Amino acid sequence: MSLSKRAVATACVAFICLACAFAQGAPSFGFGDAETPADAGSSMDGAGSAPSAASVRFSGEISAGATAFADELSGSRSRDSLELGDLFSGVLNLSVSGARADAYVSVEAENAGSGESPFGIDEAYVRAYLGKTDLEAGLRKLVWGRADSQGPLDVVNPQDQSDLTIVDEMERRIARPLVRLSYSVAPMTRVEAVFLPSFRGEGFATDGRWVPGMMSELDAAVLQVMTAYAIDPADVTRVGEETDNLGHSQAGLRFTTTVGSVDLGAQYFYGYLKRPAVRLTVVPGTSLAVETLYNRYHQVGLDCATVLAGMNLRAELGANLTEDFDGEDPSVYNPSLVWSLGFDRDVIAGINLNLQGSGSVRLMDDGVGTDPLDFENRTDMTRTRITAVVSGKFLRDELELKTTAIYGVEDGDYYLIPAASWTRDDLSFEVSGGIFGGSRSGELGCYRDNAYLKASVTVSF
Repeated sequence: MSLSKRAVATACVAFICLACAFAQGAPSFGFGDAETPADAGSSMDGAGSAPSAASVRFSGEISAGATAFADELSGSRSRDSLELGDLFSGVLNLSVSGARADAYVSVEAENAGSGESPFGIDEAYVRAYLGKTDLEAGLRKLVWGRADSQGPLDVVNPQDQSDLTIVDEMERRIARPLVRLSYSVAPMTRVEAVFLPSFRGEGFATDGRWVPGMMSELDAAVLQVMTAYAIDPADVTRVGEETDNLGHSQAGLRFTTTVGSVDLGAQYFYGYLKRPAVRLTVVPGTSLAVETLYNRYHQVGLDCATVLAGMNLRAELGANLTEDFDGEDPSVYNPSLVWSLGFDRDVIAGINLNLQGSGSVRLMDDGVGTDPLDFENRTDMTRTRITAVVSGKFLRDELELKTTAIYGVEDGDYYLIPAASWTRDDLSFEVSGGIFGGSRSGELGCYRDNAYLKASVTVSF
């Protein structure tokens, strides 16, 4: 365990212990009566009485399952390295709730590789209620924006893209250490500030079947530069940027309110783009340095949600402002506009349709030329993705059928995810599959050989 991870784990344990003591009956700090949320699990016995004792709750789930890939079953890929995914996994949640504070910790367990710990902290944080102010600190998964999936304003936590058989958004989200302050200005109106002391980019596989296509594009670009500048492969060095430090801290501010039947939001975030950039430094005939780095940027964004003609509408619009306003820096992403527009509604017989479009438009595109050192010259000016989810529950809501389709417009590629689950009380069975197709050069089409079938049984408690 690294020093930073050990420090975070120690801080989380300290926070939980502090919250347990604090929740037992903390005195007033002179901020007025504490606001106790509906899910806090505590109440005041009467005016002027002491807070009730803290409530402690354990919950979780245990799952067993396997994933089979079509190319292994058909024999087109060697079965010597047969991948079955996590045969066993489990989650244990501990929550402590009181009148002045609550705390939460979630520990995951799975069959880990040799030498790796089977346990890991998914989330762990403490929240204190100080009148109209809520203060949180710890490892947290925080959702910003209003889009149902990977909205452009959801900028706090990175996503783990190293296994695309995991489709649940919150499960893929990577918790980060942060401090969050939320102040209630008025009913239905809040201001939220967040500070992250370090940065982590999106998680990608570096070997195996889930290595992203952009790695192949990078290798092709490096080969092109090596050929153009007569550089020997032995003289190519690769380095990555160290980001787990205070020098890579981030911060943001978000305002939300409700006007009539419309929910509105506005935010500002100063941090790093989650996807890495590449800097190629050439000494002709001598050496090539390939540096993976992350670009600082400012984001300003607006979002809204409302109900119209039976549809739950959601929209987001933002601007990602990097330092490359001329569009000519080969190692910095150009500024861009980002957007998301979607809705969901019940169609017929309990069947629900959720449709969302999202994407980005690169600005100053004229500055992106044919320089082989500019990694953006191999990408489209626009990036558009359509996501559709059709779902329905049957047999007294015990059986759920769902199909998710993701389509990349510019690349012409797709990802289809049919799934069926049956749940009764604390027992659940689920079967799902994944089919990739379209252009092999696309972000989804590059996985077209990774069709799979996944089955699991889960007991919740």
